Amino acid sequence: DNHRSIDNGRTFSGITRTVRAVHARNGDIVYAVGGSQTEATVEKSTDRGSTWTSPYPVIRGAGSIDQIAVDPDDEDRIYLATAETGLHIITNASANGGAVVARNEAHGISKNAFGAYNTNYVAIDPIDPSVIYLASYSASRGHGEGVFRSRDRGMSWENIAAELRPITVGSVAVHP
Repeated sequence: DNHRSIDNGRTFSGITRTVRAVHARNGDIVYAVGGSQTEATVEKSTDRGSTWTSPYPVIRGAGSIDQIAVDPDDEDRIYLATAETGLHIITNASANGGAVVARNEAHGISKNAFGAYNTNYVAIDPIDPSVIYLASYSASRGHGEGVFRSRDRGMSWENIAAELRPITVGSVAVHP
């Protein structure tokens, strides 16, 4: 069950979605993931989960979406880490011409020795949102490919843990 409190934790009420991200500068805006592994949607609530909309383009063929991160300067720019297909970026709401942009080997995110991305974790630098980190995790099949960094809002990537490989990363965060 998923719950929220609107009175500083004195009481809780149920909500209909699992919140996967909260906007860093406006806690009323929360995000959930719906759909399936073949067609996923990101859902948005601007009232702490009371009501939900699906304002973004459908993400096709992404597989399981493991983690999402939201640009602190743009509530409609969303990064989705997936184990199967790398990273997907929602650039804006559909009504504003938004698109889903995939980032993978062609952009510097490498697969592991088993041919999988396993890019399960994504984090945005809260001071400089053009810098994004993506971590590769592979618990059951050996080591992941490391930690990747983008300095251009996710358009290109570099592996910044090359000296540490093989490495398995269990999370990624940015401390301001």
